[in-house]
Amino acid sequence: MAYASWSVVFGEQPSAAKWNILGTNDASFNDGTGIFGLYKNLLAVDSNPYKFRVYRNAALNTTSGSGTVLPFDTENFDTNNNVDTTTNKGRYTAPVAGFYQFSAAYTLTSSAGFVIIYLYKNGSQYAQGTNWLLTSASGASAIYSGIVQSAANDYWEIAYYVDGVRAFNVGATAGAYFSGHLVSRT
Repeated sequence: MAYASWSVVFGEQPSAAKWNILGTNDASFNDGTGIFGLYKNLLAVDSNPYKFRVYRNAALNTTSGSGTVLPFDTENFDTNNNVDTTTNKGRYTAPVAGFYQFSAAYTLTSSAGFVIIYLYKNGSQYAQGTNWLLTSASGASAIYSGIVQSAANDYWEIAYYVDGVRAFNVGATAGAYFSGHLVSRT
């Protein structure tokens, strides 16, 4: 079914044919065929099946230097099974082309020094989040949040730079996580 245009004028009693068009249009909006540009496969239960959040649960010390991928090993949720927490830990593979919102952070248990967070696309730096030069040993955090355009099968990872060996703050409520969702298809 698809939407069919129809009209009535003030005071007109619609004919049976016009009432049938109205009924058909109503049914086409209910099943999604009368809504221009809507992906019908997203109508079922959830309008966006592509969302995830992973975090680092196991103890982990940083390595000194730039571009080390942070291996997230535990899922809070991954509604379409697009995050690898086994082989390429923390790697999110985009299932469809579109715009995605990603957020990530990590916290070190104690740090006086320089920290940076990066978003990697297909193994190369795509964006940089916060960078901090900390002078106390009270802990350091780095945060990334942004919207990106992705092709289907592009993969995304979080990497870090730390100027020394330090311990990550880990666990479900701690600050070592990576999350994202599809905003819209392209």
